Amino acid sequence: MALSDVQIRSLKPADKLYKVTDEKGLYLEVSPNGSKLWRYKYLYMGKNKRIALGRYPEVGLAEARRRRLEARGNLDNRVDPLANRKREKLIAVYQAVNRRAKGTPYRRRTGTPLAVARSVDAGREFRSAGGVGRA
Repeated sequence: MALSDVQIRSLKPADKLYKVTDEKGLYLEVSPNGSKLWRYKYLYMGKNKRIALGRYPEVGLAEARRRRLEARGNLDNRVDPLANRKREKLIAVYQAVNRRAKGTPYRRRTGTPLAVARSVDAGREFRSAGGVGRA
């Protein structure tokens, strides 16, 4: 039986976490502290998995169902929705680091330790002063 917004608002916390199902793997977890979290349970390559779709007040019933449909679409394309989400987060972090590193000196961008950077600078000073290795 499908949930309605009125039913969701009337759910009260209990001593233990409990689940209220909507349809097609979508359910709402109600925790003892009163928070409500949308989850989608699915089967991928013979394993039961679940993915969080958002907290109830921020993510309404219609939005949770839309997110479930997106996850089902991924499953239809043989893509694990949870692995896809992790992949997207890694890509976002990688792009953020690249944007931040753009325009910074090479040593800082590659994460070379300060001691190594100082030794490289010291080597340049030694060679420029007429030391060994001068070309």
